[in-house]
Amino acid sequence: MKRVLQQYQMQCQDDNNHHDDDVDVEMCSRMGKDVASEIAEEYAEKYCGFSSMVSISQKKKYKKECLSIGKDDCKGGINDAILKYCGKYVDNSYVLKGLKGQCRSRVKDYIDYSLD
Repeated sequence: MKRVLQQYQMQCQDDNNHHDDDVDVEMCSRMGKDVASEIAEEYAEKYCGFSSMVSISQKKKYKKECLSIGKDDCKGGINDAILKYCGKYVDNSYVLKGLKGQCRSRVKDYIDYSLD
């Protein structure tokens, strides 16, 4: 399966419709808002007596729910993202299934990183 995925990725990169200069505005905006929230939370802890102590059970529940939502959104958005970057959809269901199969672990990595 990796060979098929690599072949499609190379085809995508070689395609003349590849858009190197496109910026994912929505992703950049979300990142900016997340950073603003982190900065405000750190400030509030230091100067306002705010504590973001979240219980372990609340953190586990959040991770579980966030993983489920993120995984589903990732799987649902793969082919649209391929269209954006490659100029065409993936028409091979085997390749698409392989790409979608990466969603759970990648979303989990993002969640784990953001909560550390």
